[in-house]
Amino acid sequence: MAGRAKLRAPIGDSETTQRNPYLNQWVARAPNRAKAGFRLAETFSDRVPLAGLSMARNTLSENVEMYLETIYVLTEKGDLARTKDIAAEWQVSAPSATEMVQKLAAAGYLHYEPYKGSSLTKQGVEIGRAVIRKHRLLERFLTDIVGVENPRAEEAACRMEHAIPREMERWVCELLGHPRLDSHGAPIPPGPCCES
Repeated sequence: MAGRAKLRAPIGDSETTQRNPYLNQWVARAPNRAKAGFRLAETFSDRVPLAGLSMARNTLSENVEMYLETIYVLTEKGDLARTKDIAAEWQVSAPSATEMVQKLAAAGYLHYEPYKGSSLTKQGVEIGRAVIRKHRLLERFLTDIVGVENPRAEEAACRMEHAIPREMERWVCELLGHPRLDSHGAPIPPGPCCES
């Protein structure tokens, strides 16, 4: 999918990027999800109805996982994810982002305070952390082992992160020697295999 566009600028204002230095790097490298076919309206498709959001993680759509990953990155340094920053990342209106945040909060993935922002619940953190871990490990694998150039590795990792089974994630982590940082210096959350 060579035609996928990149974001032209970091999301949010300079205050957001000062609070989270990894956010600027992540957004600059991440494919624009809105142009890649991830639309908020498609998030809750027939296969993942709103009531189904509280089901097991493997039944979540890629879009819900991507949304939780986005909020995880926005909140990585402990700050709230502001709706305007979420809307900017997804290139949707603030009301659309608010609607999605409210749906995720109702499903138990977020704590939402109107006009202040959102933070992930324990369940939301687990999913967002797992997705960004897979993404960053796959990006390192593709650049370090396979030899794929970074822009292509970023795009491929973004697609692969939703399909890689946990066993393969562990194998990739062990193959890479349990890396702590991705190829851009962002932290890779440690997994169970890193603790032993």
